[in-house]
Amino acid sequence: MPGFVDGRVQLWPENPDSSRRLPARALAARASNVLAGMARHGTTTVCASTSAARDHSTELKMLRVLGGLHGQPLDVLTAYVGVAQAEIAGDPAAYVESPCMRKMPLISRRKLARFVVGDCRAFELDVVRRLLECGRKLGFQLHLWAGSRPFAVPLAVEMKALSIALDNLREEEMRLLAGSRTIAQLQPASLFLRRAERQSCVRALIESGAAIALASGFGLEDGPTYNMQMVLSLACSEMGMSPAEAISAATINAAYALGCGAECGSLLPGKRADVLLMNLEDYRELPYRFGINHTHMVFKNGTAIYQEGEVTNWDGK
Repeated sequence: MPGFVDGRVQLWPENPDSSRRLPARALAARASNVLAGMARHGTTTVCASTSAARDHSTELKMLRVLGGLHGQPLDVLTAYVGVAQAEIAGDPAAYVESPCMRKMPLISRRKLARFVVGDCRAFELDVVRRLLECGRKLGFQLHLWAGSRPFAVPLAVEMKALSIALDNLREEEMRLLAGSRTIAQLQPASLFLRRAERQSCVRALIESGAAIALASGFGLEDGPTYNMQMVLSLACSEMGMSPAEAISAATINAAYALGCGAECGSLLPGKRADVLLMNLEDYRELPYRFGINHTHMVFKNGTAIYQEGEVTNWDGK
């Protein structure tokens, strides 16, 4: 099957001050360890966002480190979180001018990020709209974090965002997404950790014709895992998705949510040979045999980057 595509992670989930104090080499080493763990569980492409930083130099450092990790060996696509709540002191509408007028133009010129993220959870409509409009003019692709804000889905559709990370949905929002090219991104591991109710709306969302992508949300708020196999299991058990729907949502749909569906996410001629071999006789076993790493081998661009090892025979002496 294709390698997993994880569209929402942060590779440094610790306190933002740690990212400021640590040198770039230490940040790269920490992130590389996380990426290696992802590869061992079958992920071949990730979208990593910057974490909340209190100064622009730290943001640039994180972006440079993420750029240096791309292709080593996973594809690491970088998302810039344009306005972080930790940075705001006073009027958010006034603060958003700094990313728009100074930060994002520099990031665009240096090609340090592919996406701009609008965080609807912490800010009002006019602030998020201003940020996304600036990002679109500079050539960034757009992604939104919705939370429970009622304006998030209409704004994502209006701005032609590639995807929107959702916690819950209203009926009118389902209709909007079904009639658009914006992909609904769901994080079942996060919902499970928060003991959220079983997401019955997901079936209605699928039947409405909307596209769904799965992501781990690792390192973001309550993202507890980067194991996309477990994410698939939770999508089936807690959201009522079928194994085929969940696998598609974690591969080809997730690739289109990152704007790279023509390059990866399925096993077709002309695409990258990102291939996952698993110790399973049938793909339908994957979500139900949860908590186990079923990965046997992972190929990235046709090259083996991980192979399951043998357990050492130790006699106890």
